[in-house]
Amino acid sequence: MAATMETQLAVEMLDGAVEAGESIDVEAQMACDDLRDVMYEDGVGTWYNATFTVTPDGSLVTEFDYDNPPFGGGGDDDLLVDDQHAYPRDAEHLPTWHPANDGSRPA
Repeated sequence: MAATMETQLAVEMLDGAVEAGESIDVEAQMACDDLRDVMYEDGVGTWYNATFTVTPDGSLVTEFDYDNPPFGGGGDDDLLVDDQHAYPRDAEHLPTWHPANDGSRPA
């Protein structure tokens, strides 16, 4: 398990208004952490960002982002390196922006 996870909750109402800055409870945060663990693939890694959308009809739509930096690009390099140790990716699966990338991977 990596050292840091950030969760955010935004609620979009049927009229299009968005209530942001809400928080999810600790159990939901732990469930996200557990999901990240079980979705890890050896050498491929796991997702950096995920979006869970509950539609008006109650369906759950998920998006998992394996390629873009977490925290909107504001992740601390040391935390990203720790994440690489927790969820190792082979060089061909490590994004060029990642601080653990040694630059030997083709762009």
